[in-house]
Amino acid sequence: MDILIAGAGTVGFNLARTLSVGHNVIVIDRNVEALERLQESLDILTIRGDIEDPSTYKKIIDKNIDLFIAVTDTDEANIISIIIANDTIKIKRKFIRLKNKFFAKTSIKEKIGIDKTIFPLRITSQTIGTLIQYPKSNNVKSFKYTDFKLISVRVSNNVKPLTPNYENVAIVGVERGKFFYIPKKMRQFILMTLSIYLEPMKT
Repeated sequence: MDILIAGAGTVGFNLARTLSVGHNVIVIDRNVEALERLQESLDILTIRGDIEDPSTYKKIIDKNIDLFIAVTDTDEANIISIIIANDTIKIKRKFIRLKNKFFAKTSIKEKIGIDKTIFPLRITSQTIGTLIQYPKSNNVKSFKYTDFKLISVRVSNNVKPLTPNYENVAIVGVERGKFFYIPKKMRQFILMTLSIYLEPMKT
């Protein structure tokens, strides 16, 4: 996967370190020292440039970017960079880090075609890494006392639920409208699993 990260700060560095294992990562920033620190530590491509300047992205205009992640310290810069990058190069998915909760109440995500907005600073890297690990999911939740993950996948109304062809994966529920259905075959398994992990918490 070809991943472009806008911002070489703490979050950008941690993301590049996590994602450079198994992926082609490019990081853009104006800070020369931050880019040098990345190149010394990781096997990635760095580009010195302004993420709000279209000419910066023309340096990689021949690449098809699978994922663009804007994680600078400024919400406005992240938003503008997504708009400009999307208009300059080919991008499949767009993630953005935002600090101002005002943006969560607006339709900006839909208007500029953002796939995922992440607000809490400390979980940005973890959230993005998890979503990349499960690329077809729209939400992934972990549980503190277990190794299980609850993965949500959106499908159209005319698709019938099928048994997944993966090991250690099962459909535990289907949400339609305001209702959540649990298949009969999974009810006993869920109750048994809960009893195993909740019992130690009672003592």
